[in-house]
Amino acid sequence: MNFNSQPNEFRGLFTALAACILFIGCGSDGGMKFVPVSGTVTVDGQPAANVMVRFKPVPVDGDINSGPVSIAFTDESGKYSLQADSGQHSHGAVPGTHRVLILGKESLGVVSSWSKGSPEDYPPGEAPPDIRTPPVIEVPMTDPVEFIVPDTGTSDANFDL
Repeated sequence: MNFNSQPNEFRGLFTALAACILFIGCGSDGGMKFVPVSGTVTVDGQPAANVMVRFKPVPVDGDINSGPVSIAFTDESGKYSLQADSGQHSHGAVPGTHRVLILGKESLGVVSSWSKGSPEDYPPGEAPPDIRTPPVIEVPMTDPVEFIVPDTGTSDANFDL
């Protein structure tokens, strides 16, 4: 038995094992399932443009990590498509019950702290929409409401305020 080769063998085995553990165990979404979620925000039937929509999973059975928050901004027609803040920008949200918060003109200070992307993310000559511009219509302040995201996702997460 060659004792001089054992440390190198163990070092190689340890390195391979550590790499596997990191690869499997350190994913930022924790293996969570994300499903597409989109819809429209209106106020008295009129589209609410440039409004932030935030879905926050409600913890289930004491589980403190029920998933990341998902956020979107409405376009000019009030439509939005959620993107999870999972570190990998997964599209959609985790299935289950969410508390939904919609922020508009009245919460401009909060909305202006969010971004729709940096100018580098857009083609030359285009810039991200200016979210400091209040919506065309006034979005009433509301308490968060609950919405159940189905296991298959939905394109009908619509809110009329």
